[in-house]
Amino acid sequence: ARAREDEQEEDEEEEEEEAEGEVEEDELDEDGDKEDEDEESQEDDEQQSRRRCLSAYAMSAHEYMEEQTRDADACAGSAILGSTVVLCTEAGRGSFMRATRDIIAGEVVSEQQPLTLLRRNCCEGFGPACLQCLRSVGEASGAAGGGGTEEHRAQPPPCSAARGCPNGVECDAVFCSEACAAQAMLGHHGLLCRAKLAPAQVAAQRAIDQLSKDWGNPHLSMAVQLTAGILAASRLDNPRTATGMLLSDAFQSLEGKFVSASWVKLAEGAADGACRAEAIKDLAVHAEVLLGPACCDLADDTAARLLLEPQALGLRIGMLGLVAIRARVDRPEVADVAAGDDAAAATDAVLLAGDTACRGVGPEDGLVPEIDASALVSFAAHCNHSCMPNLDLNFRHDPHRQGLWCIITATRAIAAGEEITIQYIPVVAVPVAQRREKLQRMWGFQCSCIRCRAEANFSEVDAAWFCSGRHDDSGSSCGESDCEE
Repeated sequence: ARAREDEQEEDEEEEEEEAEGEVEEDELDEDGDKEDEDEESQEDDEQQSRRRCLSAYAMSAHEYMEEQTRDADACAGSAILGSTVVLCTEAGRGSFMRATRDIIAGEVVSEQQPLTLLRRNCCEGFGPACLQCLRSVGEASGAAGGGGTEEHRAQPPPCSAARGCPNGVECDAVFCSEACAAQAMLGHHGLLCRAKLAPAQVAAQRAIDQLSKDWGNPHLSMAVQLTAGILAASRLDNPRTATGMLLSDAFQSLEGKFVSASWVKLAEGAADGACRAEAIKDLAVHAEVLLGPACCDLADDTAARLLLEPQALGLRIGMLGLVAIRARVDRPEVADVAAGDDAAAATDAVLLAGDTACRGVGPEDGLVPEIDASALVSFAAHCNHSCMPNLDLNFRHDPHRQGLWCIITATRAIAAGEEITIQYIPVVAVPVAQRREKLQRMWGFQCSCIRCRAEANFSEVDAAWFCSGRHDDSGSSCGESDCEE
């Protein structure tokens, strides 16, 4: 009897376990079906978001091209820059450029050397570089200079022709070649070389560098450097022009042709404006000590001294803030140098438009260190911004010609009459509201490019999907491939 009862209990337990197992399987099947339904629903939502976003882009592109065609016919006040682009002026917009013919993707639109160039990161962690062209150099030989630390100097020099300033050991500038040294001496360095300055001038120069560092703005030092370049071009003993350029011509070629606004007016608030006004006054005092003696060598020293006035310096700083661009020049890897590769060909740079870091890497990324600089390039200074630019700018050292060159290349096909644009700020994975706020704050305009027009009409759901990067299988974010589509 006990055995039968035990068997009966075991059978009942087995039946209960089987029933529980069937219930769990049914629940798992239901959960799986629900997950499948959720995934399908999410995929449907993403496909709908994709369609709506692409539709918005198509409408925006159509409106944009209609405007480009209409505005191209009405464009007045034009000056031809080569055979590819035309410089236009328009009330309320200032100067901008349009294509004069169809440009194919990848075509080099222009190649220019910067009008002035200023290294931003000194030598900390980057090693020495040529003052004139930023080519990475080793320890200077036969003269002073070299910059950097002993550790940097111990590395195989990317440029075996490195040399210090020809004026003597008192100047710490270093050059990659005699040609660069000679060109610098005819420009701003001829007036700023510490080997030729009096102690009071050296102190003023250091005060200017410190003021620029305190503000975290290289354009303060760059404005003084640009002033020195204007004065140097106007000197009567300048062999470039035999009798020197007229001061007005030198000013026009290096500054006057670009859009400008006082650095004080570009301030964020009254308090910031007042601080900037005081900084400009201090800068003017130091600039007068540093460059005042050079004005005596000019035919019109009174007009030259006007360049050192606070108002003129404020406009120069503001101009650089609006049109100067930021470049990072990669140092060649030691392995490439040791293998005998051409150092000039190995050196490359990535433009960071709008003086803002958009692309590029630094030592913190564990990659090849970079030399960080601000540059004034005439072509780029006339280009307007777009969050979908049709031009890409890169700095390169060409092994077959001297100096640093800015290479402007078409990123896509550009139609005749279409405006050519670059980007001023980082645009990848940045929502339209943030982009427009930064452009309004720093440059005083609201972007109305194809991308901004389209994204301004996105719903919150579509905007979140678009900037998530889920739509792009290539791994890029913020819809770069969809933008092209």
